[in-house]
Amino acid sequence: MGRKRLLKLMYLADRTSIERHLWPIGGGKYSAMQRGPVLSEVYNLISEQIDWTKSRGPWKDLLRNGVYPKVDIAKNAEPAKLSDADLDILREIHERFKNHTDDELEDFTHTLPEWKNKQVGKSSKTIFIRELLDQFRVSDEEIEVIAKEIHSIA
Repeated sequence: MGRKRLLKLMYLADRTSIERHLWPIGGGKYSAMQRGPVLSEVYNLISEQIDWTKSRGPWKDLLRNGVYPKVDIAKNAEPAKLSDADLDILREIHERFKNHTDDELEDFTHTLPEWKNKQVGKSSKTIFIRELLDQFRVSDEEIEVIAKEIHSIA
């Protein structure tokens, strides 16, 4: 799979999971970049900004750089580590965007408020989990609890 496509689909799956279940599938930090929002660690790994062997997250075991611009799956995720809800979202995102080109996916992510509000230029800007939760009409009290939980494991 191409890098841009992988980054966009992973972000959209996490975003959908946060909207529905108040918890991400992959998690970690998010960045608004010139070409749209991404999961920061995955971006850094596949763009080789950090050493695969120094990654603390699960991605170092699951993904490998292929022949540019491809990313290969090093091994499949263990289904037991994904809930039925996670799998449903992954299938839904795949089905919804399977006929979109990579550029169409990028254009779509540029319509998302968390990207539009950042006025991204040539550098990236952090998308805080609170910004996503706030968009989905989560109360300030719930946002505080969820954000602390997510950051404690990130």
